[in-house]
Formats: sequence, C-alpha cells, structure tokens
Amino acid sequence: MERPVKVLFFLDGVGNGGGIQEMVIRWMQHIDRSRVAADLLAFRFGPLDNYEERFRACGGSTQLLPPPSDGFLRSYRAVKNFFRAHAGEYDILHVHGSSKLFYVLALAKKYGVPVRILHNHANRFQQRSPLKLLFANFLKLPLRHYANRYYTCSMQAGSWLFGRRAAKAGKIRVIPNAIEMKPFRFDEAVRRETRAALGLEENALAVGSVGRLTRQKNHAFLLDVFAALKKIRPDALLLIVGRGELEEPLRAKAKALGLENNVRFLGVRDDVPALLQAFDLLVMPSVFEGLPVVGVEAQAAGLPCLFSDAITEEAVLLDSTGRLSLTEPPEVWARRITTLASCGRTPDAGQRLSKQGYEIGEAAKALEALYLQEAQTARAQKGETA
Repeated sequence: MERPVKVLFFLDGVGNGGGIQEMVIRWMQHIDRSRVAADLLAFRFGPLDNYEERFRACGGSTQLLPPPSDGFLRSYRAVKNFFRAHAGEYDILHVHGSSKLFYVLALAKKYGVPVRILHNHANRFQQRSPLKLLFANFLKLPLRHYANRYYTCSMQAGSWLFGRRAAKAGKIRVIPNAIEMKPFRFDEAVRRETRAALGLEENALAVGSVGRLTRQKNHAFLLDVFAALKKIRPDALLLIVGRGELEEPLRAKAKALGLENNVRFLGVRDDVPALLQAFDLLVMPSVFEGLPVVGVEAQAAGLPCLFSDAITEEAVLLDSTGRLSLTEPPEVWARRITTLASCGRTPDAGQRLSKQGYEIGEAAKALEALYLQEAQTARAQKGETA
C-alpha cells in the first residue's frame, strides 16, 4: 500500500483567531487521513486558544515557534532546527502567509521538502511605512523563487503577490475558501433564540462585523458609518465580533461618538453561525483583503453583505452582496446598508454557493487529489516508484 502523502501546514500565527486557521481545520476534518497525513507548524501569536487541541483531534501533530517579532534570529534558528530535525519527512509544505515568510520556504527547500506551496490570502501588505513597503515588495522575489507552487484565495490576490506574468502563464491556482454549508443554513428559530439572548428587539436593525480588531479590518471607519446609520435608523445596533490590539481605542471612539449603548463588543465567539442568523447585514470595510472566509459564511446564511472595494469582486457570490469604495463618505455607506438590508435573506444561498465550489466536502476532495498529484510528480522527478 502506498504511504500517505505527508503535508506540513505552516500558519503565520495561532492563538489570535482568524479565518485562515479555521479553513485549515475544515480541510483536516474532511481530508482522508489514510491518503494525506498532515501536521502543523506555526508561529505563536496572541493569547492561546484551543486551536492546537482541535488540530490534534483531526489527527495531526502541532509545534509552535517564536515569531519574528520575538527576534528574527531566534525565529530563524527555531524554523531551521525544525526542518533539520525533520529532513526528508514531508512531501509538501503548505505555507499560508506573505513575503516575510520567504525564509521558511528557503529552509524547507534546503532540508528536502520537494513541494513548497505558498498560499496567499491578501491583496496588499499591512505596513504603511514606505521603507517597510519597499522591503516587503523586494522580498516577493525570493518568495517566488523558494515557493514552487502558487496558490491563492482569489486571482486578484494571486496576481498581486506572484505577478501578472505568473497569472497569465497559468501558474497560479485558486483554492476556494470553502465551508461546511449546513451550520450556516438559515433557521428562523435559531435567529429568534440568538437575538433574544443578545437582547435585540424584534425589529431592530442588527449590523454585524466579524474579524480581528486590527487596522486591516477598518473598524474605525465602520464606527463612522454606524454613526451616520443611526441618523437613518435610530433602532440600529452594531455587533462587533473579535478581539485585537485596537479594541480599547475603538471602545473609546464609540464612546466619543455617543454610541457606547449601541455598539457591542462581543469578543471572540464560538457561535458565529448563530450570530450570522441574528444579524440583518454584515459589513466589511477592510482596507485590504483577499477573499474573506466570514464573507463566504455570511452569504451561506443568506445574509446581505456590504464589502469595501478592497475586497475582491470574486467574493460577491449573491445578488444581495454589494461593494463600495472607501472613498465614499460614511453617509453613502449608511444608505447602502439600509438598501441591502431591505433585500432580506436569500433562501437558496447554500445551494448557490455549493454550485460555485464553496462546499467544503467537495473542495477538500479536490485539494486532496491535488496533494496526491503534486507528491506523485515530485517523487517521479526524484526517481521514486509509487
């Protein structure tokens, strides 16, 4: 019997929540372990949650390393020691991240990992410093060299990191941010129960936001939008799910705007499917993004959504989802929210998304087949027999 393909997932951090982490768990839950055996290597960021335990429950081992923020040389040595200790063990390294992770791919190559996938999920860098942006763009070159497979959540994000030439040559493969549809299927009873638990009035307009409280997600602008919305819909409430370094400044801004009784910070939650039932609309005014998983989840629940135009147009999966420029003032965003919210739920949302490739069962089978193909090709190139 042919041995299973050995895959090592690399995440840019665990312990801080996030859609990429959840996507990897979903793959692990649906991939045939007798054909693909996967482990996890990651940087340790944020307060630890139960992610390691959940990953191990799916059949893989985990190891957390110090991030570059703890000192680049310390992080580099830790990554080097890992790959040296596991030289020749893995067929595939599947890295989720950006150009700063070039050395992870370089060390994987040095210690014998034949297939090195870089999976991009964003369409711009987080840095604002011109010098740091210049350096980050320079690092795209070694990144493209040490990665020999280019994956992305959307072609827009892939072209940004890997280049238009790679896109035109067909070297970039789009992997849908697929989900399990069933937990997000709209249920009126779940909606009523969740809204009651949140203390929401029956006809109140519940605007939701799900994501880390970081500059990328642009919650400061969202608060300005909500202030404008309150003038149109006095019954509106803003429910913010997530944590991050900007939580206290955002709480202070909500208070300064006189919204402290209308904006609720719900923290990290494990009942996002139920919350999406309770919301009337999801807003994502991100300053950059790839194809956000929560956007797929919200649309699977049939929920109207409003995205910034920094989010790829490929993320628009239903007619009740819109995009708007961040150059538009908060008042325009507020009016668009009321228009989209009036659309109501899309009753066959799950079926529509499944047909577009966003059902995790089918997507995981496709990824599994891709891993097997990649490993077989690499073994053949090394002269190994299947």
